[in-house]
Amino acid sequence: MEVALPDFTKYSDFFDKENIKEYQAGEYIFRMGDAADCMFVVLTGKVKIVSGKRVLSIIEKGDIFGDMALIDSSPRSADTRAYSDCRLACIDDYAFRFLVKRMPDFSLDIMRVMANRLRLVNLSLSRDLKERSLQIRRGDAGHVSPGKTTVYDFKSGKIEEVLKR
Repeated sequence: MEVALPDFTKYSDFFDKENIKEYQAGEYIFRMGDAADCMFVVLTGKVKIVSGKRVLSIIEKGDIFGDMALIDSSPRSADTRAYSDCRLACIDDYAFRFLVKRMPDFSLDIMRVMANRLRLVNLSLSRDLKERSLQIRRGDAGHVSPGKTTVYDFKSGKIEEVLKR
């Protein structure tokens, strides 16, 4: 099911023009583990989100990224690079709170994006677990000991064998 995601450029009248940043293709915007001081809206160009060697997403005009770390004050969870030359609006904590308080649709749009991301992760995990289950049944990935089952460990990102309860 294709979900129409909001175009955050519709809030551009509220972006601080001094916080519009330009990046050249291949240039890092931030790296995993960096402290977060803003989220970004892509005004032009494309951005690539990468974790290790896995491309998580290509972000295009109107999309947002960096929002999770801004919302929960955690370090950046992935590397982000300009996929093409791009212009980005940096929305700092003050601007974010202003938009949340004054523009209810902004908050709903953020929630729509996060719900869509969570739905995609759930779908991906479900596929991975089904494949792992098939491997186990075929004997391709070892075996599950009697009295144990396999579970996905969100912290480590691995499928592990644990005791059934």
